[in-house]
Amino acid sequence: MDGYLQTIINLHQPGYMGHQVAVPHHSAALGSLIDGLTNNPMAIYEMGPGAAAIEYFVSNWMLGKVGWPSSPLKQGTGARGSFGSGVLTHGGSLENLTALIAARSALRPNAWQQRDQDGLALMAPDNNHYSIERAVGILGLGTNNIYRVPTDARSAIDLRSLPHTLDGLTNPDQ
Repeated sequence: MDGYLQTIINLHQPGYMGHQVAVPHHSAALGSLIDGLTNNPMAIYEMGPGAAAIEYFVSNWMLGKVGWPSSPLKQGTGARGSFGSGVLTHGGSLENLTALIAARSALRPNAWQQRDQDGLALMAPDNNHYSIERAVGILGLGTNNIYRVPTDARSAIDLRSLPHTLDGLTNPDQ
């Protein structure tokens, strides 16, 4: 154990100024310990009903924080498409991949079985996170199908450039 602890980055050290990996809250460590010991996945309700329930309630809590309607407890009680839902992931790379899979599934429901991805492209800021290219590659969309949208001085998408970028996407010969 000492050998292991001597080789790690101490995220709790007051002088630590790294990025990407947040300092874990000590109460979250207990949840991580329980999750690690039980190894019950959230993806299959029958194998991890407690974890799935926690994910459901945390997702709905987060939806409420931004003012969006949450998923009904009993399926079929809300109007189709009138509520939000979500899954918990552990980082931006997996979040971006998950979001792009969801978007592709909405546009091409048969893509998983039939590789129906013709004509799909992605508009992304020219300063997007590296995980966007990785996700597009994993999905088999091809990184050449990422159309870069210029950003302004604040690194936000320059909305005035969207029509021109969209023109290039719909009329590639122009």
